Amino acid sequence: METFVGLGYTIGPFFGGVFYELGGFKLPFIVLGLILVFATVAGLFLINDFSEKEEDDENDEKRMRDILKIPVIWIMIFAVILCATSFTFVDPTLSDHLSEFHLSTTVIGLLFLLCGGLYSITAPIWGILIDRWRCCNALLIFGAILTIISMLMIGPTPILKLEKNLIIVGTALAILGIGSGALYIPTFQNCLDAVKKHGFDDSSRTYGAVSGIFQSAFALGSFIGPALGGYGVKYIGFEWSATIIAFVNFSFVLLLLTIAAISRKF
Repeated sequence: METFVGLGYTIGPFFGGVFYELGGFKLPFIVLGLILVFATVAGLFLINDFSEKEEDDENDEKRMRDILKIPVIWIMIFAVILCATSFTFVDPTLSDHLSEFHLSTTVIGLLFLLCGGLYSITAPIWGILIDRWRCCNALLIFGAILTIISMLMIGPTPILKLEKNLIIVGTALAILGIGSGALYIPTFQNCLDAVKKHGFDDSSRTYGAVSGIFQSAFALGSFIGPALGGYGVKYIGFEWSATIIAFVNFSFVLLLLTIAAISRKF
């Protein structure tokens, strides 16, 4: 599923840029609207209902509240919000950040293609590694470190005093795509392990509750990222805004290492 989420992030900006150059601002929305109509009609015929033992809404709400009482869930929620914030930070700001290079919308789309494409390619790899070695915490730290590196490079940060060029920005976006997958994919497995350890049944309703929490967290991060990007670029500049995101990711790494040292379960 995360592979196809990444695929959507990948082809969206690229084809949006292509259709914009072909037919102006309206054409991408017209094309997407027609695709959604087709998908809706196809879904009516191809998606089957799945039935399970009925439970009332009160039990569903209690399950959600009980899940949110588990401390590790909140750590993973923070990881998801951080991942989405870092991943979407460049959405409204990258084009303006690269304006001095006078790039076409198609080329800008290709840069997003680099980020989302690597996210799509590496997402199954993280899943395989987790299934085989249960290395969720190690992957979380690895993903956060890659995100730190990408945020410091994409500005680039004034701390490093690097000269901005397309090679550095492209490399940073590639690293961001890889790091975002490594940061996001393990969180769901960590939460499933936590809820099972606390006695929750292995059912689609439990999975649905966990998934609902995650989607809400990702949506919040997807709101914070562009908002922080737009607001931060206006008042402190792109470079320092990206640096702040890198610092927050660094704080998350320290949090994970502290928890690992305390629990000795890393």
